[in-house]
Amino acid sequence: MKAVSENKRVLLLLLLPVVLLLLSAELLLRPVTSIIVKNQFKLMEEYLSQRQHSINDIILHQVPEFHFDCGPQDAKLLRSPENYNRYFRVMGIKTKTGMGCSSLGSDLLLPDLPDEAFIGRGFGLTTTGAMFDTEQELLIYFRSNGNTAYWILDSSWIREIINLPCRDCFYIEFLHHAPGSEGLVFERGNRSVPKESHVHFLSVMDKQHQVEQKLWFGKKLDDYAREKIFVYGLPLSVLLGMLLAGAYWLYLSYHSSLKSMIQRGIARQEFIPFYQPIVDINQGKIVGYEVLVRWKKGKEFIPPAAFVEHAEACGLIIPITESLLQQVLQQLPKLESGTWVSINLVAKHLEEAHVSRVLQQHNWPEPDRLKFEITERLPIADIDAPGRKSPG
Repeated sequence: MKAVSENKRVLLLLLLPVVLLLLSAELLLRPVTSIIVKNQFKLMEEYLSQRQHSINDIILHQVPEFHFDCGPQDAKLLRSPENYNRYFRVMGIKTKTGMGCSSLGSDLLLPDLPDEAFIGRGFGLTTTGAMFDTEQELLIYFRSNGNTAYWILDSSWIREIINLPCRDCFYIEFLHHAPGSEGLVFERGNRSVPKESHVHFLSVMDKQHQVEQKLWFGKKLDDYAREKIFVYGLPLSVLLGMLLAGAYWLYLSYHSSLKSMIQRGIARQEFIPFYQPIVDINQGKIVGYEVLVRWKKGKEFIPPAAFVEHAEACGLIIPITESLLQQVLQQLPKLESGTWVSINLVAKHLEEAHVSRVLQQHNWPEPDRLKFEITERLPIADIDAPGRKSPG
C-alpha cells in the first residue's frame, strides 16, 4: 500500500505543472499579449529610426544640389543608386515652368500639395490619393521659388512588420499632430481589428515628430498568444513535472537506501555508545555518563543528527537503542564504581516494553547505576502502557 501511495505522489508531481498550466492559461494570456505588443512597438521604433536617418540623409543631400530644370544634374540625383533605396518608391521634380521628371524617367501625376501642410524649412507632408482600393503612401515634398521636389515613400515595410509575429493580428495608425499636418492619418494592417467587440490598443507618442502610433489588437492576437502559451508551456511543464517527480524519486531512493544502510549497520553492530562524562562541580569528580550513540562506518564516526530522525521515522530507533543498551550493560562493570549512566529513550521503548525486556534478559543488573531519559521529539501516546506491559 505504501508503494502504491508513493507511486501516486510521483504521478501527481509529474502532472502538477501541466494541470497548473491548464488552469492558469487564461490568466497568462494578457501578460503574454502585452509582451508581444511591446516587442512589436520596439521593432517598429527601431526600423522607423533607421528609416528616418536614411531618408533625411538622402533628402538633405539632394535638395541643395537640385537645379530644378530636369536636366542631367537633376536626373543623376533622382536616379543615382546611392540616393535611391528601399525606403523610396518614387522621387521627382516639378519645375515652376510646368516641366516634370522622376526617378522613373517620366513625369508623374501628383495630388494637389497643400501649402498649409508644411513641417518646417520648406518641407511638407501628405499622402498619395487612394485609387481603386489601393493603400495610400506618405509623400514628402519641398518647395522653393515655385519649384517642387517630392519623395513618395515605400511603406511596404509596415506590412512586413505588422504581420509579425502573426498574420492579420494588428492594425496600426500613425496620427500626425504637428502644426500644418494635423489630422493626417496613415494606416496599415487588418482593418477589421478595431471593429471587434473586445479590442485593445496601445498608444505611443513620438514627441520629437509629434506622431502618435496607435496599435490595435484583439481576438487573433489572443488566439496566437494562447497557442504559444501551450506550444512553449506544455514542454516546459512536462519537463518541470519530470524534474519534480525525479527529485522526489531520488528523495525516496535516498531514504530507502539510508534505511537499508541503518539495517545493515544494526546487524553489524556499527552503532556504538560514546560516554560523555557528567561532573559534580561541588565534589570535583565524575559522577556519571550520558550515553551518546555514534555510527561507526569503517574509520568514520557519523553523528546522530545524520540518522536518528530517519531511524525514528522508519521504526529503526528501537533496535539501535536495544543494541546500544546491550553494549552499555556489558561495559558497565568497566566504568568507575559508583558512577551511573543515562540512556536516551523514545516513547515507543516504554509503550512496547522494549527496555524492560532487555533488562530482564540481563537479570536487572545494577538498577542504581542505570538512568533513562525520554526524548521530547515524539510524545507518549499511551501513558499507561509501561505499567501494563512491564514483565512480572
